[in-house]
Amino acid sequence: MTKENGNITNPVLQALGKTSAARLFFLCALASTFVSFIWICIPDDTFSFSKTSLLGYFVISIFRVVLCLILPIAYVAFHADIPEKEIVGTNPGIGVFLMCLLLGCPAGILFVSTHNLSAYYFLSQKITVASSAYTYVSQDSSKLALVLLVLMAYVVPIIAQELFFRGVFFEAFQTKSNRFARNVLAALFFSAYMLSPVDFLAFFLLGLVLGIVRRATNNVFCPILTQFGMLITYALSKGMLPYLDLTSVSSLIDLDATVLYTSLSALFISLLSFFPVLSQIQRVGEKPASLSLTGEKGPSFTKLVSFSWPLVLGLLLFIAQWVLLLDL
Repeated sequence: MTKENGNITNPVLQALGKTSAARLFFLCALASTFVSFIWICIPDDTFSFSKTSLLGYFVISIFRVVLCLILPIAYVAFHADIPEKEIVGTNPGIGVFLMCLLLGCPAGILFVSTHNLSAYYFLSQKITVASSAYTYVSQDSSKLALVLLVLMAYVVPIIAQELFFRGVFFEAFQTKSNRFARNVLAALFFSAYMLSPVDFLAFFLLGLVLGIVRRATNNVFCPILTQFGMLITYALSKGMLPYLDLTSVSSLIDLDATVLYTSLSALFISLLSFFPVLSQIQRVGEKPASLSLTGEKGPSFTKLVSFSWPLVLGLLLFIAQWVLLLDL
């Protein structure tokens, strides 16, 4: 933040202008469409490995993270010469960091429960849903395979996603008014970027939670810690609450009924701890209104998210990817 004429201004907005959020969204959508098109057009026998193998997933994950997320971040941070602290945020304290990590426990259970219930709904309604756009099939249990899986399926994407959606992209939406609407849009774009039909609702709800954490703490590493907490929780609880894989379950006959009841129970139990922890994070990390990043006469939310051509084109590009994914 910088201070001009007594008002606190946002360098991200100054560097990119009123359509900053739309431009960032368009860059991400364009790169995502390019990667998807290239990956679909490449024959599976082009490489010495299958595109659905763990190594293939590693390759596409690298390209997608770099082109769709890191390059837009680099453009904003370096081309516009914006200080790192304007994207990362301020230090909320070790106590807030620990609470954000702790929030990942109920959040992780909520995510898996929502996924399982969504999968059960699609199966019960006999709705055929495409799997995620980028996935892998591997029986390799070696240490190298585990390291590749953890790094490219979780750690690197999580960090890049949060730096983009709750870092640069979130700052582009920074305004005093209509915070809820801003968070909903950021969560919707985040869910669209993930290209996972079964988990669209789960990712949307997760995006809302991560946006609340980011806004309350004013630090991008807090939602990163929340997602890391989710990973730890999943690793420890997957024996009791398995993640339902639709590629191995084609009908309700193949589905273990205990998964449904366990998911429902876990959903309600986790809510009992989720809201108190989230409320505590909001209370501890609450910032005075005087610390608004936009100042009194900053650009309004309406101007930032007006239907300019970058936003419209970005939406059309993601719609095209979803149409191809769902085979409509």
